[in-house]
Amino acid sequence: ASSRSRITTLTEEKLAIAVRRLARRDPDLCQIVQEYGNHRYGTHPSLASLAQIILGQQVSLASAEATYQRLCLALPAVAPQHVLSLGDDVMRACAISRQKSRYLKLLAEAILEGTLDLAALSNLSDSKVADQLMQITGIGQWTADVYRLMCLARPDIWPCGDVATGPKLFKK
Repeated sequence: ASSRSRITTLTEEKLAIAVRRLARRDPDLCQIVQEYGNHRYGTHPSLASLAQIILGQQVSLASAEATYQRLCLALPAVAPQHVLSLGDDVMRACAISRQKSRYLKLLAEAILEGTLDLAALSNLSDSKVADQLMQITGIGQWTADVYRLMCLARPDIWPCGDVATGPKLFKK
């Protein structure tokens, strides 16, 4: 899909149709949909969304959400200048590791400096989005995949090897 010239995004309607078709063929997916319902995109391309994904690296969804909520309470808004203004002590109080704190600050710097334009990513091919994101220390293939799937609503993307993004994506 990286060589395509036309960018395809997944709408709520397209997703619902695809899930119905796949659930008819796959009993496991059918059971997940019956139990949890259809997934609804609630994330949008932004620093806040990417921060949530970074905080979700290699931890449970519940842990990532709790950490993100603490971060939100420590900031007037999830904006690059506010992230950069947080001291290490505040980041630790939010349960953010030194490593992830560094990643968030490098991301905020890239946005402020203009080396990463999150708004422009939606106009790029999947491979170019991944290339742009992975220029930032702390953003690897998994993070780029999740961002393209959840924030840019790209079909044909799945964060390979991630068992946590299975049924947990579907909320009641």
